Amino acid sequence: MRLFTRPLQIIRGNLRAYLATNVFVYGLILSGMAVGALFPTITASRNASVVAGGSLDDVAFLLARTGVAATR
Repeated sequence: MRLFTRPLQIIRGNLRAYLATNVFVYGLILSGMAVGALFPTITASRNASVVAGGSLDDVAFLLARTGVAATR
């Protein structure tokens, strides 16, 4: 339990900065998810450009080697 005491004291001492950072980061994440949901063409074009560029070829190769089904 002592393992968590010091980090929690640091957070408690800097609570305003901790909360502001969390609101900012999670706000960015939720904003990105909202943009992706509202504009599906952006997501589709991004996926198409990644596949066309071959960026995922190494990942697909490794997934095939481990027996994980990779879909394209």
